[in-house]
Amino acid sequence: MIKGIIFDMDGVIIDSEIFYFDAFIKMIENDGKNVDIEYFKTIVGKSHTDSLNMVGEYYGNDFDGEDFLKRFDSEYRNNNFNYKNILFSYVVPLLKELKRLGYKLAMASSSVKDVINRVIEECEIGEYFEIISSGEDFEKSKPHPEIYLTTAKQLGLKPEECLAIEDSVYGIKAAKLAGMKVIAKKDFQFNINQDRADFIIDDLYSITGVLDIINSNNTGYNYKIFNHGSKDYVKSLFLRNNGLRKEFGLNIFNEDLSFEKDDLHLGIFDDDNIISSIKISKTKFDDTAQIKAVVVEENHRNNGLGKSIMKSGEILCKSLGYKKVILKAREKKVGFYEKLGYKISSEKYILEPTKTIHYDMIKNI
Repeated sequence: MIKGIIFDMDGVIIDSEIFYFDAFIKMIENDGKNVDIEYFKTIVGKSHTDSLNMVGEYYGNDFDGEDFLKRFDSEYRNNNFNYKNILFSYVVPLLKELKRLGYKLAMASSSVKDVINRVIEECEIGEYFEIISSGEDFEKSKPHPEIYLTTAKQLGLKPEECLAIEDSVYGIKAAKLAGMKVIAKKDFQFNINQDRADFIIDDLYSITGVLDIINSNNTGYNYKIFNHGSKDYVKSLFLRNNGLRKEFGLNIFNEDLSFEKDDLHLGIFDDDNIISSIKISKTKFDDTAQIKAVVVEENHRNNGLGKSIMKSGEILCKSLGYKKVILKAREKKVGFYEKLGYKISSEKYILEPTKTIHYDMIKNI
């Protein structure tokens, strides 16, 4: 049971990482240095000290970190700058809702105390956090788990009772090493490998749905939301191929699935093995989502996993603001979906590429 939620700050609470990234590059290049952009992207999630060390690589022995930060504060983080301007819009409503639901909230950031305090003050969010931890307080920074272990202890919780919200490789690894479930805010800018996270989501409003899935899970298996193109996604393709294509002489790996990058991919895992999956797609209607590619591994059928993953998919849809779910049901599966509350909304038709009879079905959630 999750009782506490620990937020990273940069890239989760405030959209600071791209701001710092661009500013640092401008400063370094203005000093006559050439920046390797792809390599410099690895600065994301590093501690204050490690970030300065990385910047210092471009200056050699002549680097004065204190002077660099003074110039940065003067040019970019001056009195005309307010962190509230880069506060993510979901933060305050989400914090209010999580507090209303009774969760203990904390922040665990690699940033120094002065910066954290300024963010808290300017964004007016201090009232929501019981504990605020700075990387400055610890000998070892992320990916070492110390900051998460200590923050959980200060909340009066076990690590397994905490959910971490992160975005960087270092932060995700630190929280996992601490024994926590991890939600990663999906990265669209730095090509961060977030595969180690349990749930990768691009809309943090759906955190409440993820919490419902975790806390209602009585299957004994793990649920994950994973990225298109990831190792887990490839595993899901093998599962879908065996369960939804093979009997028709088809091979899913011969299909163009690039459009699935915009879908939400949810799976149930037995250790590292995926045993059930669905994907959730947007539709042309703002209030309606579509659940697709529902599959359960053959050896795990008839034990409630199909019902469980459908329920979890509906929870996610509802947390994202959808009011209805639609799907295309194979004729022999119509009864299964009717038991879950879906109603037929079309005449029967033949669906490609399997050339099987299907019906459109719909459910209000």
